[in-house]
Amino acid sequence: PIDAAARQMETHSMCRICKSFKPPCSHHCRICNRCVSRMDHHCPWMNNCIGATNLKSFILFLAYTWIGSALALMIFGCNYFFCNKESCEFTGVLVQLVRIMTVICVGSLL
Repeated sequence: PIDAAARQMETHSMCRICKSFKPPCSHHCRICNRCVSRMDHHCPWMNNCIGATNLKSFILFLAYTWIGSALALMIFGCNYFFCNKESCEFTGVLVQLVRIMTVICVGSLL
């Protein structure tokens, strides 16, 4: 067991910035100022680095964002296109809001 631990310490490299051992496939984040295992990128929306430990949270964040945008777009679209009453007047703000939600919904798919 001692030899296995010693061999494992030999495979870890030293971070030049943190001055600590870092696991394989990890990178140092300039924004968080720490080493992140299997780092993908720093996400400003989650205010965290996306790596091995929180990749599932990031994917769920993207899915929930898309679902919320699609739901809001569907509600606005139904009100906009299926209002048959003559009293339905849509202000410029509502029309712009529908356009913005369309861009967010389509943009989150890309």
